[in-house]
Amino acid sequence: MKPLALFLTLAMSITCSHGQIRHDTAIRVTKSDPIYTVLEESRSQIEKRYEESKRALPVFSDWVQVQSPAAARLFPSLRFAGISWDERAHPDVKDRTVNLAFGLQTTVGVQTSSNRIQVELSGFGNYEAFGGLLATNHVRIHDAADAKTVWEAFCDLHFKHWQSQPSVKKSDKIWHLGDVTIDRFHYYYEVILDDDHIVKSAGLHADEVKKPVNK
Repeated sequence: MKPLALFLTLAMSITCSHGQIRHDTAIRVTKSDPIYTVLEESRSQIEKRYEESKRALPVFSDWVQVQSPAAARLFPSLRFAGISWDERAHPDVKDRTVNLAFGLQTTVGVQTSSNRIQVELSGFGNYEAFGGLLATNHVRIHDAADAKTVWEAFCDLHFKHWQSQPSVKKSDKIWHLGDVTIDRFHYYYEVILDDDHIVKSAGLHADEVKKPVNK
């Protein structure tokens, strides 16, 4: 993970009610589900990356369905499922002071017609993949209602509890979703539109708020 993305993730997680999958209320994806096999292939790829690094090993939860009216409206051809995991020390690691992460997660979007994965949305970083998903599906933002729908889908798919944070139209082609200032930083998910108001790209930003100089 890039330093900026890691910083943004940690800052937003600590200050903005970082969301995690609630498995006590979630609907699990069963082995009989048509998308279960492809989900397990995705999980296997995560395991493979850990095996190659030989730093830690993942302990996974079950796959759960993502219930999101906003996402269903924007991406009607996709089904979404999420999985979370904690890290435990790799048996080959001698240094037991290695940092281990907990509550990691990802959401997978599967095409219902082909049962193929279209997108993987990490629960951490600057969330550019969601912007790519919006662009691929030609999602438009014409007004505040559209912006609200996009932001709700973002929060649902990433298991965040940031839905109440407002969206701000900065120009005809730029929206700042989830716009909030906490302590010394201004956080927002910036969405860039083309001339037809279709999403081109999006990503999380954090700007330091500089105090005015006393004269």
